[in-house]
Amino acid sequence: MRHATIGPAKAPPDPYWRKSVARTLYLKPDVRTSRSHTVCWEGVISPAVCTSGAQLCTGVPRPTMKPKNERAAKSDDGPAMGASTAGVTNN
Repeated sequence: MRHATIGPAKAPPDPYWRKSVARTLYLKPDVRTSRSHTVCWEGVISPAVCTSGAQLCTGVPRPTMKPKNERAAKSDDGPAMGASTAGVTNN
């Protein structure tokens, strides 16, 4: 990687005791910094459960649609890497 930047990405909740998180259980406000986006909700055992997300961008521009007569994109001209998440439980 020649150049990479990290930015916030809202990750979906990953509850471990529920199948999903009801809208009324979310704790506000979300915590958003220049590098991550954290959402929290009321837990079953813990008072709060949080999930954070970040997006790593490689700095390589995404390929654009080119006319058929122009060269194809090189194999290293791939898109930015996706969001990664890590769950955190506050006890």
